[in-house]
Amino acid sequence: MKINIKNILIILVIILVLTLSFGVLNNPNILFIGNIIVCILICIKAKFSLFTLKSFLINYVLISVAFQYNTGESYGILELGIFPLQYEMMNIISLIYNIIMFFYISNTDILSREEEMQKHNAKESKVFSTICALIAIIFSIIAFPNLNFSFESSTRFNSLLPGNAWNHVVVIALIFAIPNFKDSKMVKFSYVFCITWFLLHSERVDVLGLVIALLIILMINRKDMVKKIFAIKNLKYYIIGIIVVLLLVYIGEYRAGNKNIDFETMFRKVLVQNTAADVGYVYNSSILYTESHGFEYGKTYLLYLIKLIPFISTDIYDASIILQKEYYTAGGILNLSEPYMNFGIIGVIIFAIVELTLINLIIRRKRNYNFFLYIFLLATVFRVTWYGLMYIEKGVVYIIPIMYVLYILIEKNLKRFTNNN
Repeated sequence: MKINIKNILIILVIILVLTLSFGVLNNPNILFIGNIIVCILICIKAKFSLFTLKSFLINYVLISVAFQYNTGESYGILELGIFPLQYEMMNIISLIYNIIMFFYISNTDILSREEEMQKHNAKESKVFSTICALIAIIFSIIAFPNLNFSFESSTRFNSLLPGNAWNHVVVIALIFAIPNFKDSKMVKFSYVFCITWFLLHSERVDVLGLVIALLIILMINRKDMVKKIFAIKNLKYYIIGIIVVLLLVYIGEYRAGNKNIDFETMFRKVLVQNTAADVGYVYNSSILYTESHGFEYGKTYLLYLIKLIPFISTDIYDASIILQKEYYTAGGILNLSEPYMNFGIIGVIIFAIVELTLINLIIRRKRNYNFFLYIFLLATVFRVTWYGLMYIEKGVVYIIPIMYVLYILIEKNLKRFTNNN
């Protein structure tokens, strides 16, 4: 690790100013502003990156919490104010995570390695990409078989087959088809079909992550396209982006039962988004839980080992279920909540370092397997950050290895067939 003195000084100045300001004014909003500043620094430094998305999503949740703290208005249970708001601690935990991330990406070569991974040319046959496209379409229907298309949430988890990871089969199949996205009409059709099918069934998180991952991979070698997108004169790109965001907000409001949605409500929901507010409430609950029950000391992580056993279905030790039963949360868990529930601030520090180190190890080796794994992490960053690591475990441990074996078998047999003819 090569220490960058300039970036160290930036962090030290931020910490010093925040400490002095908070000590004098005793206002947790100063910590919130600090989080926003460090998030902006991360975004400027990392640009189109997994780390930009991670920091943005953490701080996006804090915006809803800040609205609740300062105005008493947000959304859902968070807005009801049933339990005291741990605004100060929520900002401290997030600030620690943000600072560690900024320090890591500023003093290692992880960003350059990530860019190299994004440019990795994972060559594959059109036969395999077509198979992936078909798998994605078939499992989209298996995951969401009903045809009501009403954005209702009551039947969205009633899949044709047992289990709840079929949506990740779709995402992973589409990821494996990315190398031929530009050249295969079938792959493009599968993306359009699956994205439309997911949105019609009120599934936004997977779609948003997948689309962002695809855009990053497509644009990484097109600096001219990036300049066009961010050029003020090209308003159509901004308009398209706004329309997509408002559509996602509309789906969320409709799913929540709000049938009369005006533009003022929709634009306000861009800042105080329903899911982000619910995650903020979960975040708050995790801090309250440790105050009432103490730390779990790694107990919730035992579930990850239990879940590796096929056909085992249990919620024992599940951190999100613990909070749901205790505080009536909507489900899911912010990725900073579980390490805090287990070991407090020390747990958050260890989690941040381990997470960044594992990502670094994945992108260091420019292999096809690592490429597909990295894109999966990129595509599921929304789900992991807001719903927990549990939601990608089966994808990482089972689905990606199975798809990769299929990839190797098909490519080898096609090569053998071609050589024989």
